[in-house]
Amino acid sequence: MTATTIASRHASRRGTARTYVVLTATVRPNAAGPLVVSDPSSRLANYVDAAAHWRDVADRSNASLVVLENSGAASEFRRATNLDVVDCPPSSTQTAARGKGACEADMLRHGLCAIADREHGEPVWIVKATGRLWVTRADLLIRLSSRGADLVAEIDHARRWFDSRFFAGDSRVISDLCTAAVDLCDDGSGSYLEHVLYDLTLGRQVDRFPSRPFLNGISGSTGVPYGKGALRRVLRIAGPHLSLVHRRLTSGAP
Repeated sequence: MTATTIASRHASRRGTARTYVVLTATVRPNAAGPLVVSDPSSRLANYVDAAAHWRDVADRSNASLVVLENSGAASEFRRATNLDVVDCPPSSTQTAARGKGACEADMLRHGLCAIADREHGEPVWIVKATGRLWVTRADLLIRLSSRGADLVAEIDHARRWFDSRFFAGDSRVISDLCTAAVDLCDDGSGSYLEHVLYDLTLGRQVDRFPSRPFLNGISGSTGVPYGKGALRRVLRIAGPHLSLVHRRLTSGAP
C-alpha cells in the first residue's frame, strides 16, 4: 500500500470520536536488534511505573486506557496493573526477525483491530505511547490537539523522522499505516519504523502537538533517560567553547 493510496481514504473528521490511550509493551524482548534494558522484571517495573501516570491521564482525558503486549506477558502485566491488556503476539517469525519496528507496527495493527471490534467498527481517536515512558502534561496535549488532521505527531523533515513514541490520530488511518509499515520495516537494513512512517505520511496532513511533548523514562534501546541524549550532544559540541569562557571568566580576561 502506497502513501497515495492511504492518503485517499478516510476523509471524514473525528471531532466527537471516543478517545483511547493505547500503550505498547514488550515485557520479554522478542525482536531482533540491540537492546540495553532487556531484563523482563526490570522492564515490567518500568511499565508499571509508567502505567500509573497513564491511568491518571486517561481519567483526566475521559479516555479508555488499553495496553497492547506482544511477548506473551499480557496476563502478568494485567495482574501487576489491573489494566485492560490485549495480547498481540507477532504475526510470524519473519516479523520478529525484521526487528522492533515491524513488531511495533504489527502489535498496533492487531490491537486496533481489537478496539474496532469493541466499537463495532466505529472510528475512534487513538493516542499512542510507548508503554515504558510517560509524557509531561499529556492530558493537556491530548485535549488541545487538533482533530481536523489525520494525525498529530512530531516530525523532523531533515532526518525524515516521525516520532513513533507518542502520537495521535484516527484509528483507521493509524491502522492503514501500520499495516503497510509491518512489511516495510527492517531494522537490519536501516528501515526503521520512524523513517517508514515518515515516508508513508508524506502528502498527508499531519499536525503538531500544541507544544513539544516532553518524554520521561528510560530508553530500552540505549538505557539513556529520555532528553539526556540531546543534552549530552550539545555539551559535547559546546565543550571547547564552554572551557574557553570559563578560562576567560576566571582569569579576568576581556
